[in-house]
Amino acid sequence: MRGTQVPSRLFRPTYEKGLRCLKEYTFKIKNKKWTIKQAQTNSEHLMMNGEPCIAQLYKQLRVIYFDERLLEDYHEFRETVVHELTHAFIMTYAISPKEFRDEEFICEFNAVYGQDIQNLAEEIMCEYFA
Repeated sequence: MRGTQVPSRLFRPTYEKGLRCLKEYTFKIKNKKWTIKQAQTNSEHLMMNGEPCIAQLYKQLRVIYFDERLLEDYHEFRETVVHELTHAFIMTYAISPKEFRDEEFICEFNAVYGQDIQNLAEEIMCEYFA
């Protein structure tokens, strides 16, 4: 992952009673509401199979959590957002994981949804780094 840093002044977290409020952003995929939320590094929301992770998608809740430390690295955060949005598109459109074993299907998925994923990622990046 690339390590270019974005100045922290571009992201101004809000504070309430001395604690950092978790910023969130709501968006839609196929008219279904999704939310992306930052979480503290040791949050229970950032555990996968008992191991810590930098982002986690909860399909039933349609929520994506990401480690707030990702906000220190614009490029790593954007790459993570695109990764999680790809999962969200796959789940929202009920695409079977078996289909991704077919190279032609992967190419078609990218042709059909790739630009939408990139546009949505850019929208989210603007929310956090405006």
